[in-house]
Amino acid sequence: MNRTNGYISRRARHSPPNVIIAPLVDLVFTLLIFFMLIASYMNPAIGIELPKSTSGVEGEKDIVVIAIARDGQLYFDNEMVSEDELRGRLASISPERIRAVRLRADGQVQVQAVVRILDIVRDSPIKCVDIEVRRE
Repeated sequence: MNRTNGYISRRARHSPPNVIIAPLVDLVFTLLIFFMLIASYMNPAIGIELPKSTSGVEGEKDIVVIAIARDGQLYFDNEMVSEDELRGRLASISPERIRAVRLRADGQVQVQAVVRILDIVRDSPIKCVDIEVRRE
């Protein structure tokens, strides 16, 4: 600091701070892109912990997903539905467009709830049901 006789010089008092903002903007955009990518791979709406299996396979794209959450709530392609709504949606699906139904049930869900949903799927035009599991 420029000091003369205990006072700050006029030049030092009026000099604006020098902040370089370009690296901060780069950092913010990098973080934004990072969180957008991470968020696209997450499905926070349905908290399901899949059971483990050694014979699991990768799925195809011409399917619909029915999920049963730990509390028994049903989801049809990430949208909360009742059993009656599920019946209606499955009945309206064309088997030429959708090949199979993938069932994602939390490992803590009672078997009876899974069997009830399997019965609903069997009553629909789609006859192929895959049960999604986690690889060990």
